[in-house]
Amino acid sequence: MNFHDIEGFLAVVRAVEAGENLSDAADDLHLSQSALTRRVQHLENELGSKLFERHGRKLVLNSRGKAFLPHAQGMV
Repeated sequence: MNFHDIEGFLAVVRAVEAGENLSDAADDLHLSQSALTRRVQHLENELGSKLFERHGRKLVLNSRGKAFLPHAQGMV
């Protein structure tokens, strides 16, 4: 787990909470959408659990993501 993966996760959470999408989160970090997706996937692989659920094109933080959020915020 590295800082960039956690930073990506938190950017996606902020975007989701603001009603934005993954592209907006990627723009905030000056990354491509695919690079941000890889960061989140890397974090999910390390944690052994998905952190978001997809509902069509919309991302939703799942229960594991909600549980991990305060830890991620504390690490940053």
